[in-house]
Amino acid sequence: MGQIAAELGYWDRKPAIVLKASVPRSANKDKRYLIPLDQIWRYSEEHYEPFDASAPPTFEGFMMAKCLDLYELFDLGTPSSRQLGETAWLIQDSIDQLLKMPPEQQPERKPVGEAKMIIDGNQVEAEVKI
Repeated sequence: MGQIAAELGYWDRKPAIVLKASVPRSANKDKRYLIPLDQIWRYSEEHYEPFDASAPPTFEGFMMAKCLDLYELFDLGTPSSRQLGETAWLIQDSIDQLLKMPPEQQPERKPVGEAKMIIDGNQVEAEVKI
């Protein structure tokens, strides 16, 4: 098991990969790194292109830098080359699952009552839902 774990979730109602430390410690237990669906192309060797002047020119350079950033973010020390490879594989392996996720469904709001109000002298009636 690697030091970084991935799970799928939602951010802003869109699918995302959520990365975190596999074994949380007090220094990193609340830290997460999100890769939202609209940025997943950055993590695909087939689709990677430098996205700004500071981005590494190659996919391999980008993934190496990102994996190092993750180890620093989660306060996991200096990773070995094997750990960097495992982290890169973990991210890439999660992409297929992410692409199959449906958009987050909004919870059904149930009516719980009615309200009558006067707004600017006009009576307004509304159904109250939670």
